[in-house]
Amino acid sequence: ITLRWNIYTIVICEIPLVVEMVYFVWLSADAYFVFMTHALSTEKEEIMGLLLGETMRDETVWIYGVYMMRRSDKRPDRVEISPEQLSAALTESQTLSQEMGKEVRVLGWYHSHPHITISPSHVDVRTQHQYQILDPNFFGLIVSAFNEEIDRSSSIKITCFQADKELRSGHEVFIKKEIPFAVQNTGASIGPACLNAYLQLPRILFQEEEEEYRNFQGADSQDFLTTVYNSSVYTQNMGRILSDVCNPVLRILESHLQSQKQFIRSLEDERDKLTQELSGAHQVI
Repeated sequence: ITLRWNIYTIVICEIPLVVEMVYFVWLSADAYFVFMTHALSTEKEEIMGLLLGETMRDETVWIYGVYMMRRSDKRPDRVEISPEQLSAALTESQTLSQEMGKEVRVLGWYHSHPHITISPSHVDVRTQHQYQILDPNFFGLIVSAFNEEIDRSSSIKITCFQADKELRSGHEVFIKKEIPFAVQNTGASIGPACLNAYLQLPRILFQEEEEEYRNFQGADSQDFLTTVYNSSVYTQNMGRILSDVCNPVLRILESHLQSQKQFIRSLEDERDKLTQELSGAHQVI
């Protein structure tokens, strides 16, 4: 992972709770669902996003939200993002803090390894160390997907890590330190904090395809056949996003709507019950 990020441009005004190393990471089921959906949205290039949460005094981290990043460069083994998106993620964490009444901030990053081993590369570990210079609580998640096992079954693996140093042959090298994590059940339906991020996925994928298509179409040396080919690839990719991403999003929203309607009905039943009890109490008096 290569990030274009000038770390000196971000100013943090508040002083949150800081621990030397993270002991355990709790992921809300909503956040887990969103970043896994993001990681499985493409098997050709890596994707990346940020994790929003808070640090506890027992050296554990709780993750409540996800901020998906739009890629400025799509490659099978690298992803680049702009500083503007990092600034937007900080703003999103502040908004989430106000909504939840908690000290929410950017505490982690995730990216995918499509058809690649789960182990972080030396670039991943070095990037993680750079993040930890800014915040010792910062951790990384890697989702290894679209891998075929010996029995031809597909597998998805996740690792949570921080960077550490050790001495090898007289030289200091960065190594991966495994961080245990678990997923916390947060209910049957996706909450508002992650629902907004989930709805951004189709828009982000569409924007990436449009930007890549414009870049290719803007080349001066293109002939007619190249233009037609690029247009057909663009149309095919847009159709794939509609079928593989937009349709599942629509089904999730329909399910979320039904669960919310059921919740409203249960509240209305409870209201009617309490109203009857209150009316009976008045008659007795």
